[in-house]
Amino acid sequence: MPTDQMRAVSDAGERVYAQAIGEAEKASHKGHFVAIDTVTGRYAFGNTPPATLSALGVPSPGVLPYLRPVGPRFRLRSVPGR
Repeated sequence: MPTDQMRAVSDAGERVYAQAIGEAEKASHKGHFVAIDTVTGRYAFGNTPPATLSALGVPSPGVLPYLRPVGPRFRLRSVPGR
């Protein structure tokens, strides 16, 4: 999949994650995964990536689902002096 398409799926998935999934729902699924159909906005939670994709079911034709952990994303940073 070309980088532009990957970025479009990621951007659409993050938009649904931020706008459609409430904070209470995110808190109750913290540490799990969420799969998002970026066309319809449908989403499902699961304990593992395969279980999450299975819970989502078949996404819209020609669409790859967006998968991410629930909760804040981590970022790698360099630490001065290490």
